[in-house]
Amino acid sequence: MVIDKNEDAVVARANQAIESINRWMQNHELTLVPEKTEAIALTGRKSIRAMTVHVIGKDVTACDNIKYLGVQIDRNLSWICHIDAAATKAERTAMALCKIMPRTGGPKTSTRRLLNSVVTSTLLYAAPAWVDGLRTAVNRNRLLKIQRQMLLRVCCAYRTVGTNALQVIASVPPIDLLANERAYNYGSDNATRIYNRRCLMDSWQARWNNATDGHWTRQLIPVVAIWCKRNHGELNYHLTQFLSGHGSLSLPQENRKETDRHLQILSHA
Repeated sequence: MVIDKNEDAVVARANQAIESINRWMQNHELTLVPEKTEAIALTGRKSIRAMTVHVIGKDVTACDNIKYLGVQIDRNLSWICHIDAAATKAERTAMALCKIMPRTGGPKTSTRRLLNSVVTSTLLYAAPAWVDGLRTAVNRNRLLKIQRQMLLRVCCAYRTVGTNALQVIASVPPIDLLANERAYNYGSDNATRIYNRRCLMDSWQARWNNATDGHWTRQLIPVVAIWCKRNHGELNYHLTQFLSGHGSLSLPQENRKETDRHLQILSHA
């Protein structure tokens, strides 16, 4: 990586660095291949002219984005390209896994959660590098859409259930909070990881308290941590209908309001 405020100086220093690398490789009986060499100018939103460096007598023009160790890097460092590529790959995996997770019957909850972790790992690959890209709503929603698709099958839920309620019922934190946790955990010791998990749960609880959807579910599961740490019970098609308030077991609106009032009375008893 070469850093300078002047474009010509960047090109000159880059050419010097390439020559030094080429000499080192030759001394170690290695070969630098120009055809496989790529360059990118990380400029942010600043507009610059096309930059070209020389690699063993051949010109290599800086491109708008490159793929390095499975991560798509764009010159603006917006990470839109990487998040879109990761979401597309995870979506294909999710569609395949959903075929073996029907709403009724099929694998038990623990198996469904394991299959969900496959998609989560695909989405969060190298998250510490690109987590800043989740500051924009477009990128967050792209990942949340894939997570929602899987959680519908993990919970055996209807599509009318809100995303926040699905995450709580399935005991799976929002994907953007998981990405932040991975970034904070990078290179951390066990004590720090425990602290980061506690921070994640606090952030999740605050989001759940202020969510505009899942009112019925919030009456039944007001504290996320208690629900997630339980050691008993597995979700199924019928239990999810009760917890979400959606499906054949859902209450009419007027009856639901009356039930909400009874739940509030019980909570204060």
